[in-house]
Formats: sequence, structure tokens, C-alpha cells
Amino acid sequence: MQNSYIDSESFISMLRCGAANLSANVKEVNELNVFPVPDGDTGTNMEFTIKGAIRGAESAEGKLSEVATSMAKGALMGARGNSGVILSQFLKGIAVGFQGAENADVTRVINAMTSGVDYAYRSVLKPTEGTILTVMREATAYAVKMADKNSTLESVLDDFLKEARASLKRTPDLLPVLKKAGVVDSGAVGLIYIMEGFRQALSGKTPEEIGGAETTNISKAGSFGPDSVLEYGYCTEFILQLMNYKTDIKSFSLKTMTDYLETIGDSIVAIKDEDIVKVHVHTKTPELAVEYARRYGEFVTFKMENMSVQHSETSFAGNACEEEAAVTEEEKVRCAVVAVATGEGMIETLKEIGADRVIYGGQTMNPSSEDFINAFDTLNAEYIFVLPNNSNVYLAAKQAAEMYPKAKAFVINTSSVAEGYVALTMFDPAGTPEEIVSAMEEAAENVSTLSVTHAVRDGCMDDVSFREGDFICVNGKRMLSSAKSKVAAAVEGVANFEGIEDKEVVTVIYGKDVSDEDKKAVISELNARFPSLEIYELDGGQEVYSFIISLE
Repeated sequence: MQNSYIDSESFISMLRCGAANLSANVKEVNELNVFPVPDGDTGTNMEFTIKGAIRGAESAEGKLSEVATSMAKGALMGARGNSGVILSQFLKGIAVGFQGAENADVTRVINAMTSGVDYAYRSVLKPTEGTILTVMREATAYAVKMADKNSTLESVLDDFLKEARASLKRTPDLLPVLKKAGVVDSGAVGLIYIMEGFRQALSGKTPEEIGGAETTNISKAGSFGPDSVLEYGYCTEFILQLMNYKTDIKSFSLKTMTDYLETIGDSIVAIKDEDIVKVHVHTKTPELAVEYARRYGEFVTFKMENMSVQHSETSFAGNACEEEAAVTEEEKVRCAVVAVATGEGMIETLKEIGADRVIYGGQTMNPSSEDFINAFDTLNAEYIFVLPNNSNVYLAAKQAAEMYPKAKAFVINTSSVAEGYVALTMFDPAGTPEEIVSAMEEAAENVSTLSVTHAVRDGCMDDVSFREGDFICVNGKRMLSSAKSKVAAAVEGVANFEGIEDKEVVTVIYGKDVSDEDKKAVISELNARFPSLEIYELDGGQEVYSFIISLE
């Protein structure tokens, strides 16, 4: 049976099947990485995004337009990474195309897809062809071209997928970095899997038949076993309804509660709104927080997550809890800074030099737009300055800034934590917002970042050959060196950096896997090779990169 229209129920089924098909193939999408480094997360980011869309759609009732509008909000809030943000904007455009509709026939669906492409392109300041955007645009244009009075929803999606696969094969010819790496665009592959799931839903398939609908959830505790140590404690969040029979609500003191929570945990956020209290705390004894809170009221919602699992499982990195300081009932401040980083040392350093909030995230752990909005909510600020510190986090931060109604948020285009660190040293809250942004951006632009990690496959890029397991040093999209040791890769990477003779200051940020011997060796060799450079050290504790090296 061919489908001539979709309604809210069938639209939700399509979203569920799209997510299931992507989940079943998420590992493949993640591994389609341009650089041979262990940071592939495109599939995971898109998976979180479409699951956010599903949560939004399922929370609404009524006609197609109402479900689609809620779906779009869920996608926007859950969007992670550049591909996730682009996907969320594509879905938002589709929702716009469904406005006012009880259901959608072929013509409306085609128009909605065209609207989706328009919104996706508008979300990127400088769209790059050879990416998910190209495949989305060419496939939609082909589906529009082939549509006629005999078209069905099945034939429209068949045409879309036919051209999407052909367009995908052309992406390396449009984007040299893909050809050099011998891969196709990973975001485009993720989109195709989602649209294949849409098509399977029209054929009557269920998510369970497609498989992978709960891929992200099956092995959540896989890295936390009987011999594990609870290193990070529990991220505990709840909304408490204050009860008259338990306390005098008017005289209830939020400070009294936060004073107690500080004795059992940290990263406390506590906000009171009339007779409702929202609390966030990191603690190894959540039962004490529960017992204390119930002195004053009853739980409306309660969530507790093991942060040791969150920090270990790449599939769940997007859920990694924010590092937050206590917020109570404060006077509104003029300026505040939100930064993104991983590693306890780097987080503490950013806080020490001026960051008001640090969201735990970065490579393989891209925060969502909702994560940024939640961080903004903990700040009672007029102006918020955001340091995403990763090129794949920038769009989610930008989207959050545009969505946030309570303050004016400015996103500084920092593509590494090294850039963010230097930019933050130039933060002067006394300046105008424009002066602050200009000074921070100028500081970040003067930084070149080198990153050292291990190769996840054999290959040769920029005349540098490497084997799986070798240590490699990259600068942006350029491979600089390969060696059997992390120290050698770092030193040779600095030596091979074009323009090293013009640099004056080097800051070496140590990762979690760097030993004391490695630290001594890298500083000794850098001093010997580059005696004119001023060298500084930071214990970052980041998990993906052994060294992040800032050159100024």
C-alpha cells in the first residue's frame, strides 16, 4: 500500500525508525573520520539530536503541525556537534513547512524538505560544499524534480535516497580533505541512514525490526564493573515541591540548603522559584541529599547518574554533567563567561582565570545546545561570553546563544582549549560587549594549536606516514609528525610547524596519560631544540590528546 500523506502518528514512526537505523550504524558513521585520531563522534552527535527530536514529538499531542513544532524544539535543544546542529535545523525547516497542517500530502512534504534545506544552509555562516549540506540539497532538489501527480511519499523518499547516495560519492571531489583521507562525509552518511529509516517506516517497519533503536543504552554501564572505583560520584538533580506541612515556604532559606549540600558534595546549583526548588549537586552520597531535601517537600522529578560511566563511555559523553559552581539568589551581574573543557586540571585553570561556568565537554564529548542554555540559566548575567573551545562545538553554542532570551550571549570562535585559555586572559568585564569580544577574538587568532594523540588507522597525509598506534601531531587540518613516542611526536610537530620561528611563547597542556617522565622529557627537548622560546606548562588532564600545545 502506497502512502499519499503522513499524519502526526506516522511522522513519529518515521522519526523513531530514522533514529533506529542511525543507531544501528552509528559506529560506522563515527569511524568515517577525516583524521586518523580517536575523536570520531558525528554519528553519536546526530543520534543524540534525533532522539531529542523524538522526545519533543512524543511530548506533543494533536495535529501534525503541533507535533512537528515540538519535535523541532527537541532537536534544537538536543543538537550536538556541527552535523547535529545542521540536522536540527533541517528538522526545524520541515516543521515550518508543516505549519498549520493536520497532515501532509506529497506536495507539502516536498515543500517542507525544501524548507529544511534552506534552514540548514542558514545555520552555517560559510557553508562548505562536499558535506551533509550538499547531499541534503542535491537529494531534495532531485526529489522535487522527479515529483509528479503520480508521486507517493515512498517514491519521493526513493528519489531522495537515490540522489543522496550518488551525491555522497561525489563529496570527496568537492572537499579535498575528504579525498586526501580516503573517506566520504560522515554527516551525509548519517543523514542517509536517517532517511532510510523514514522510508522503512513508510513500508510498515518498526524500530525493533530495523534494529539499533536502543544502541546507545544497552551497554551504558559497560565500563563500570565489579572492580571499578566510584571516582566521580553521582550527578544528582531534582525539582522539589516545598510542602506547607513540612516547612514555612515563605521563610524557607535556599542558603541553608546549599550550605548543607556543600558538606556532602560540590558543583551545586540551587534555584528557588516561589514554592519550587531546583537542585543540582555532584556527590558520592546522594542518599543524604535525598533525605535532607525531603525535610522540606516532595520530589516532582529526580535524576541520578553515575559520572564515572559518563566520563568513560563515548556514547554517553554528551550527557556528561556540567561543572558548575553554586548559584543562589544573587544580584544580576553585568558579564559572565561560560567555557567548555575536559580534564580536571584544565577546568580548574579556566575557573581560576575567570570562567564562571565550565561545561564538561569537547572532543568526543560535544555539549548540546541545551547544555549551554542550562549553563546560561545558572548565571544571573546581562551579557554572557561563550568559549566553545572546539570547532565542532561552535554551532551548538551559537544556536543556544540565539535561542536564549534572558541575556545577550556572544560566542567567541575558539577552536581549541588553548585558544580559549589565551582568550580568557584578555577578558575585561569593564569594557563594552563589543570591546570584550574583539579583544578575546584577537587573542585567540594569535594562537596556533598543535594536538598529539595516537593514530587509529594506517595512512599517509601531508607526506607523513603513520601506522595504527603511532603518536601523531596535527595542526588544524594538517598532519605535522608521526613517532613511536608521544614526546617525539610533540617535539617534531613543533619543529615542523610552519612559522615556528615567529613564535615566542609555548604552553604545553598535559593530558591524562602523560607521566612525570614524559613531562620532563618534552620540556627538556623543547628547550634544547628551541632555546629562544618561552615555555610554560599546564596539567590539563584531558582524555583524548596527550599534549595540547599552544604557540603564540
